[in-house]
This record gives sequence, C-alpha cells and structure tokens, in this order.
Amino acid sequence: KGELLQDMAEVYDALEGDVLQYLRKSEITINSYLPKRTREEILLLSTTNPSELSVEELLYSATLTENSANSISIYNKVIELHNDWRAYNNIAVSYLNTDDVENAMIYLQKAKNNGGENESSVLTNLGIVASWNGDLNKAQKLFDQANTSNYNKATLNLRMGDYRSATRYYRGNNTYNATLANILNGNNNSTCSENTAACYYLNAIAGARSGNEEVLFTNLEKAISADESYKAEALTDLEFSNYTEHEKFISLTK
Repeated sequence: KGELLQDMAEVYDALEGDVLQYLRKSEITINSYLPKRTREEILLLSTTNPSELSVEELLYSATLTENSANSISIYNKVIELHNDWRAYNNIAVSYLNTDDVENAMIYLQKAKNNGGENESSVLTNLGIVASWNGDLNKAQKLFDQANTSNYNKATLNLRMGDYRSATRYYRGNNTYNATLANILNGNNNSTCSENTAACYYLNAIAGARSGNEEVLFTNLEKAISADESYKAEALTDLEFSNYTEHEKFISLTK
C-alpha cells in the first residue's frame, strides 16, 4: 500500500497543470475601494486620460477588464504615474496565470524594490514561484512570512508529502487537491466535487480503494466520457488492479 501511495503521488504530480498547481491561487492587490465615479467612467478614463484618475481608481479599473493585455497596460500606466508596488505585483500575477515564471519573477522583484518587500501578496507570490521552481523549503518560509491562505499552505504540504497537515488546511474543501490529500492520508471516502475528468478519475480511485464499485464505475465512466485518454490510463493503473477482470471495467476500457 505504501508503494501505491508513492506511485499515486508521482502520477498525479505529473498530470495536467491543475493537479498540484499553485499559480491559480496567486494574489493580486487592490485595497478596499468604493469608487465615486461610475465603473464605465473609470474604465473609459483609464485608457483615454489615466492621469485624471487616482492610483486607487486606476488599480480598480484594471479589475474591470477581462482582457489580460488591457489590465497589464493599465498597471503599466500606474507604474508610470505612481510607481506603486501593487502594479508590479499584479503584472506578476498576470504572468503567473500564463505560467510565465521568468517574467513574473522580474516584476515581483520590482514590487519588492518599490515598497512591497513586506507585503503579504508579494511574499505569497514569491512563495508560489519558489514552489513552482521546486524550492519547497523556501516556499514554506515565504508563506509563513506572508501568513498566506490555508489553500496555499495545504497545497505546499501536499507537495512536501505532509498529507495530514494538508487535509487540515483543506478542511471543508472538495477540490481536486483537497480530495487527493485526503486519499493519500487514508480517507478513501473523500470525493471531489469539481465536474472535470481529472476529478471523476480521482473519485473512481477512491471507489476502488474503498471497495465501492458504484462510485468506482460511475466515476470512471464519467472520466472516460469527458476525456477518452483515461481509458488507456485506467488499463495500466495499479489502483484498478483488482478490477481488471470485472465485466464493467472491461466494458468501459475496451
């Protein structure tokens, strides 16, 4: 069983980017702000006459567009007019969200050098970069300094193999990572609530481990329906070794 747990950790660490991913939990910074102008007016001025807006209004305007390039353009205007660390940090987040760690690090260093060296969001994002680069001890130190979110703490614990701590920080969370932590910690009745192929497959593994064939086959069928590559994966997955001769398993993977 111990070897299977290790195999599982290695397999799921190698899966698609959302499996043990920190980058989606990077933190932008904008202080609580109640605009006096309308959203439309702020957004218009951010591109036509940004000097008419305060730094808070400009930072706020960047959150009003779903276009990353537009947000970065606004943050650059904040830098030009105010040289505010929050703009550097938020540009770094834009790069993190596209997995561009190199450019993210450049802007995080600029955020540090312009007043953000002790800010929680900057420290958290530096920890995210450290974890992405495999320096988990550095990531832990930065997260501790930042007093980062429980989600980030949990995901780091998961990467470090401290599944018990990970489940504690993930408590009440039914994401993929939270479910994986619970299974690796021995709770095979844990299920993932995300409607993704990866989650369905993980739930199927939980079903196999707990001997619940209904959970196993219902979720394996959903996983394969959502992503047919799981058919081949299931055939070689040791988690299903006790079911390879089962009629339903054969039917799903043929």
